[in-house]
Amino acid sequence: TIISLNPAVERMFGYTNQDILGKNINIIIPEPHHRRHNGYIKRFIQTGESRIIGKGREVVGVKSDGQLFPLHLSLSEVAMEGQMLFTGILRDISRQKEIIEDLETARKEAIEASRAKSEFLARMSHELRTPLNAILGMADLLTESDLSEEQLKFVSVSKGSGDHLLNIIDDLLDISRIEAGKLVLDNGIIDLHELVEVVLAIGRTAAASKSVEVRSTISDQVPQFISGDSKRLRQILINLVGNSVKF
Repeated sequence: TIISLNPAVERMFGYTNQDILGKNINIIIPEPHHRRHNGYIKRFIQTGESRIIGKGREVVGVKSDGQLFPLHLSLSEVAMEGQMLFTGILRDISRQKEIIEDLETARKEAIEASRAKSEFLARMSHELRTPLNAILGMADLLTESDLSEEQLKFVSVSKGSGDHLLNIIDDLLDISRIEAGKLVLDNGIIDLHELVEVVLAIGRTAAASKSVEVRSTISDQVPQFISGDSKRLRQILINLVGNSVKF
């Protein structure tokens, strides 16, 4: 039987103090626990067995208009003047539940967006690689034809740029690998002199339109051959040279 309550209960459940005082607590408990409540209390009195007293847990309350809503309940037993009383502290967690549901929805949407992005990158990488391989194949055939030294140089720059573009396309797939923690760096032998020349040849094409000279000076203390990932190193140098020319 409800013998005392504070104004927050009135606001929470939509009852006035007069409506609820003296009533069975099951007035704010929905089915099936509404009709079982007295049995729960009786069993506790007889056996001391309880699933809720002395513990905090999530429950469902019912308002005066029949609307159900989530609550957090902390219930404790109090002995006073030979009577067995129970004190319950209730907190409306409707907003908390909404936030959790919104976060879960956002998580699922993020997973779906990531899946769609990976699928798009894989498809676009395939679509771009097919014509690019044809372009590179033609460039290889041109290098075997009767070209002047200057023409061979032009073809070499075109092929170097095409190879770099092919690596960028492969890098699109690496984004998915990075997100999955599955990216593995290569550890091969790199000819730094050759790598730098390839990078500068690509950079000079953009620099020519800005009347900017691009040249290299490699210190004698720098070894010609090192171990590492040539594709990543080339990408870093191309980005540095490209930004230098641009700015």
